[in-house]
Amino acid sequence: MLERLRKAPLLIQLFGSSLLIFWATLLISGWLSFKTSSEVIKNAVTNHLESVASIQKSRVEEILDRYFEGASILVEAINLRLEKNVIKKEEIETLVRSYLQGMPDLDCVIVLDKQRNLLTKVEQTASGSPEKMEIIQQKETKARGLIELLGSSHGKDHRLFLHFKGPLNGKNGLEGEIRVVFRSDVLLKPTADYTGLGKTGEIILAERDRKGSAHFLTPLRFDPNTGLIRLVTKSMGDGAPILRALDQIESPCPLGIKDYRGHKVLCVNRYLSGIDWGIAVKMDEAEAFAPVTTLARQFILFGGLIFIFVVALSYWVFSAITRPLNKLSNTAMKIKQGDLSERADESHRGILGDLASSFNTMTDELLSTQEQLKYNLKELRDQQQRFEELADNIDELFWVRDAETQKVLYVNKAFERLFELPIETAYQNPLQFLEKVHPEDQKKIRQDWHEKQKAIKGTYDVEYRLLKNDGSIRWIRAHALPVKNGDSKIYRIIGTSQDITVLKETQLALKKNKKHLEKVNDELQRRGQELETSNADLAEFANVIAHDLKTPLRGISGFSQLLKENYLNKLDQEANGYIHFMLESTKRMNALIDGLLRYSISTRHDREFTSIEMGPLMQDVMVDLKAAILETGAKIHVSELPIYLLGDRVQLGVVFQNLIENALKYSKPNQTPEVWIDCKIQNESCLFTVKDNGIGIEESQLHRVFMIFKRLEVKPGVEGQGLGLATVKKIIERHHGGKIRVESKPGRGATFFFTIPSAQSKRKVA
Repeated sequence: MLERLRKAPLLIQLFGSSLLIFWATLLISGWLSFKTSSEVIKNAVTNHLESVASIQKSRVEEILDRYFEGASILVEAINLRLEKNVIKKEEIETLVRSYLQGMPDLDCVIVLDKQRNLLTKVEQTASGSPEKMEIIQQKETKARGLIELLGSSHGKDHRLFLHFKGPLNGKNGLEGEIRVVFRSDVLLKPTADYTGLGKTGEIILAERDRKGSAHFLTPLRFDPNTGLIRLVTKSMGDGAPILRALDQIESPCPLGIKDYRGHKVLCVNRYLSGIDWGIAVKMDEAEAFAPVTTLARQFILFGGLIFIFVVALSYWVFSAITRPLNKLSNTAMKIKQGDLSERADESHRGILGDLASSFNTMTDELLSTQEQLKYNLKELRDQQQRFEELADNIDELFWVRDAETQKVLYVNKAFERLFELPIETAYQNPLQFLEKVHPEDQKKIRQDWHEKQKAIKGTYDVEYRLLKNDGSIRWIRAHALPVKNGDSKIYRIIGTSQDITVLKETQLALKKNKKHLEKVNDELQRRGQELETSNADLAEFANVIAHDLKTPLRGISGFSQLLKENYLNKLDQEANGYIHFMLESTKRMNALIDGLLRYSISTRHDREFTSIEMGPLMQDVMVDLKAAILETGAKIHVSELPIYLLGDRVQLGVVFQNLIENALKYSKPNQTPEVWIDCKIQNESCLFTVKDNGIGIEESQLHRVFMIFKRLEVKPGVEGQGLGLATVKKIIERHHGGKIRVESKPGRGATFFFTIPSAQSKRKVA
């Protein structure tokens, strides 16, 4: 055929080659699609069956728990009545009937004596069950408390009955047994619900008897009359689904396993360990893989109709088949791995849509719980981190213990610094730190620790000495108190340990130095009084000396002036020079005495401060300096000043007078002197500035400006004694509590800044 195709025309060759390629592609893609779809269907159905099996297992366990509880209540009620009275059949029947009304699943109660002879039997209704039902006893009796599960049986209508046994106790001890029989309609009902399991799906419940044989407990979907009658035998296959469940094999069954009908099924098993029952949830492979089989047949049937159409359609069909299946498989796998944010597409019909709906319902419930757990965990971690950051950054040792076990729950890093032990020691051996306590304090601390830590009701406060590795001794104060829960029960003990060595040393030093300090204080008070007396005497002495010096000085000055006026032209030039020298000397001496008087005034602190009006004060200063201002032609600029200022009026007048005189003395030649006076309110003080346009001061000479008797020779011919600025500094700093400083550069004038504290200052209102 290939040789004929090679010799055929080009059109036939192209068509034949395309046809061969198409069919090969079609077969391969069909086979791959079938295998992929089969695997996806298997995984999806298996996951769904696992979900159903888990739900059914939970339901069965819940129903059996209810039966055990009901039987236990009934047996205890009968025994409680018999402990007080002699056994009477009528009383037992009355009591049992009262419980039958509240237990619709309870079929009957049988009371037997020690020889297992029937004492009485009380039935709910006519159940159709025989007087003696054949009980399929389990291979091992399952008991919960006094109640034992004997096994199961069936009635004429194939109902399932579960038999429970309990002791019959009287005044003389064990006098028989009580058997409680439940109709298990409610147990069988969920197993007959095949919703989501298609046409062949089935839920089977089975048990083993004492002989090792297995029995179906539930009616079979395709053989409903075989419950409790039909045995599960090995002839059904070594891997029969329900046998795998009873053998405690819960993994999904492999492909090809057959059920009791001999049909291949997909199956999932669950084992109920408490009662040795097995659950199998299964579906025929034929039904599970029906969509894939049908699609494969249709794919092959219509594959050869139209070449181009089928070639184009093959990819679309492949995608259409695998895309939803892959999505469903991926969703199922992610959900199985714990990614609950995924959702299955419910738009598909049939089993895929049912599976998707089941997945989404299940994941919605799990996601809600997971989100709440994540939020709670994050909050807990954040709180723990904030607590540890705070605790690890404090200097004090902080610890938390369990009040009952005395186990250390938390200790901060200060433990290592304080006791010089690894922090793990606090958790492994909480009392090892006592080895670091001074030997003289150990006995007391150990006794207090054992007594008060175990029965602490109030606060615990103790001081002890600690021996460091370098041999030094540190004083430690330990403090602890209980923490109660919502029931007012002590469940935690928290405490701190603080190094108080400095406090102890300070207290000791204070005790030792107290008497010495008292003596020093008395001596200082005595010397202060002597100093005040000395200062007063010195000021009085300065006034007397100044007054006594000025009296003869005025006589010398007056007679020298008379000599100049009467004999200036009658004496020779040398005598005239002597007269001029006498006059200048008396003038300088007078200025020196005035400066000393001002300096003396600046040292006095006995004058009380008064409220000073700054306007009149500055006017008085200008009047005193009028001659000097007219002589130099100076301009004085006074800016806005406080209306009132608290201080000594005479001394503040001296300050402004000296600063202005200083500015006029050291003015530039051939330039009109100018002085600017300003003030600014700063918090509780007034900042004054006195600025001039004079010759300025060298930076190296600024530190000598306020020294007494120190004159700066910056301008020849300027008279002075070096007292003016020294007087200003004393008035500002010593008497008024302010500060004064100067800024200056040669040729740029000087600016004096000084502050006067003021409790009340007001500015002019424009």
